[in-house]
Amino acid sequence: MPLFAFTLVLCWFIAPTWAQNCSVPPLTLTIQNTTFSDGIVVNRGIQTLLGGQLLGLRLSLSQNNTRVRNARDCPERAANFSRCQGASGGVFSISEDTFTSVPPSRWNVSVVDPHPQDVTILYGYGAAEFPGTEAMVDALPVEVWSDTDAQNKSELALGPSSSFLSRLVEHSWAPTRNIGLYYGSRSQNQAKDGRLIIGGFDEARFDASTEAEFPLFGYGAAISCPLQVMLADVILTNSEGNHSLFRDPDSRVPACIDTIQNAFTFTKTMYDQWAGLTRHIDFDGSNYTGQTYPADREPLLGTLTIKLSNGYTSVIPHFELVSNERGTDDQGKYAVLNSSRVMAAIQSGQGDLGNDVPQLGGVFLSQNYLRIDYDQRKFWLAKAVTNTSLPAEITGVCTSQPTMPVTNEGIPGGNKDLGLKVGLPVAFIIVIAGLFGLWRFKHRSRLPSPSPGGMFTQLHRNINLRGRPPQAADPGAREMIQTHQTATKPSESAAAQNTAKADSGRESDGYEDATRRNSLP
Repeated sequence: MPLFAFTLVLCWFIAPTWAQNCSVPPLTLTIQNTTFSDGIVVNRGIQTLLGGQLLGLRLSLSQNNTRVRNARDCPERAANFSRCQGASGGVFSISEDTFTSVPPSRWNVSVVDPHPQDVTILYGYGAAEFPGTEAMVDALPVEVWSDTDAQNKSELALGPSSSFLSRLVEHSWAPTRNIGLYYGSRSQNQAKDGRLIIGGFDEARFDASTEAEFPLFGYGAAISCPLQVMLADVILTNSEGNHSLFRDPDSRVPACIDTIQNAFTFTKTMYDQWAGLTRHIDFDGSNYTGQTYPADREPLLGTLTIKLSNGYTSVIPHFELVSNERGTDDQGKYAVLNSSRVMAAIQSGQGDLGNDVPQLGGVFLSQNYLRIDYDQRKFWLAKAVTNTSLPAEITGVCTSQPTMPVTNEGIPGGNKDLGLKVGLPVAFIIVIAGLFGLWRFKHRSRLPSPSPGGMFTQLHRNINLRGRPPQAADPGAREMIQTHQTATKPSESAAAQNTAKADSGRESDGYEDATRRNSLP
């Protein structure tokens, strides 16, 4: 066997790949209001039973491992506990029956997400179920956080090396790690449930005529964010005209797309422009936050147009951008706190990802459908079709050859242990290949010189071998699309509609703690 072929076969057995099962239909999870066990607290997210405890997990497109907030972080007083629970997207009570704790070295994940030094984290596994579906993961990797000051709360991790997505594929609940996301809306008066599709996307929601393609980690943002875009302009259109938030029209600013928060986060320079154009009140003795205004300022808030460097453009309507002042009330509900004020989904400074980098959150995705193919290292945006009366057209997407998993290598805060996990097999391959080459050299040196005829025959054989086209030289060169046209299940659709009617306008924030920061998700 030639040395190259031997090494290639060895790499196939040792190199990590993501399994795929193209015969499995995509998994659909609804983004909706979840009422917790006390019957009062409501949160919007993916309904999840973790160790038998009901959570409404928000979505993170940057983190790789699901995390939940330790219930011990929340005060024991009932009212304060409900408020903490609602603002956190649910909390988790640890017991031997619900959670199996393991040392980090025995935690079976591809990437361990970075975290602040002063955070206490328990690594382990819990049984996860998703009401409304048959999907179940017996041992989902979970981080249980304990940090009363942490901005990142409970979330379902959908990042490039998501252990959640991997387990779904391994257990044949989804064909691939592809994602299709219609986020829906948290608008005060026009709230809509969303839909997360794993292993495909909803063609009825995806306006293919507006589609734009982007590479993962493509624009050098200073945070560990896979879904990066380059802002070319952000324009406020209000009662006084059109106004750019860029002081320099030739500037370009990298930004991150992530549903870990709902509001936009702008740089300080962009926010200062916004505040001046909307006549935000900073110092008059009142307690206006960076997002709240007197009601008479509403005509100045208008709409927002997001222009990307590749020409993709999205308009955020007024009803998505502005509401009455909302936050987490004493019962843990996300509700109107002051009807005499208005609130904009714009904030500045440190967002939920921790840096002063523009973030395009749930409000942005209310108008844009997102598709992600981690194996191909690409994602797509297209105008979202928001008509709720349309039946779903779920299409499964499956690549013919799995590829190496995408990691956070080279990204600030990425896991350095991964280099050891990948480097050891590579070193092993090199050593084995070297020994094989040495053995082959010594073996051939002992052989008698071939006759002229034999030499010609051997040369002819080598030419034929080298002339053959390589087999599967590019694992991603062939793509197989399997389509599964499925309408939304009546029971699931009815449940989602009833939940939206019952809880519209009073959903729990799950994005920021109102006692610390009152921002519009």
